[in-house]
Amino acid sequence: MALGLARLARSGLSAANARGLGIKILSRAAVTALSPSFQPLAALRLNYFAPSGAPTGFYRLRYLEAPTGFAALTAAAPPRYAQAPGTGPEAYWPRGVAWAQLAGDPPRQCTKPRAS
Repeated sequence: MALGLARLARSGLSAANARGLGIKILSRAAVTALSPSFQPLAALRLNYFAPSGAPTGFYRLRYLEAPTGFAALTAAAPPRYAQAPGTGPEAYWPRGVAWAQLAGDPPRQCTKPRAS
């Protein structure tokens, strides 16, 4: 719990902010209960929402600890994020923003800038 609160604070978020955004602090046991593919490390569960604010069921984990043992020896840089196996990427729409009011006509698009 302390690791999660410290990580949130470094991002400028309080526990109340995290609750409003659907972020949960998970213990090692809670992480491994989600999927055996996840590393047994404490993590933040970042739940994803549709622009309407409804949960999509998708989530990512933000690990709060570095791996130990063999996993620490093999990885050049340990992964900081993970998601359930077999899931594709999703856009993150934080709750608390009126996304429909921000959409232009035609809808705005996010694109990668061209290299000059």
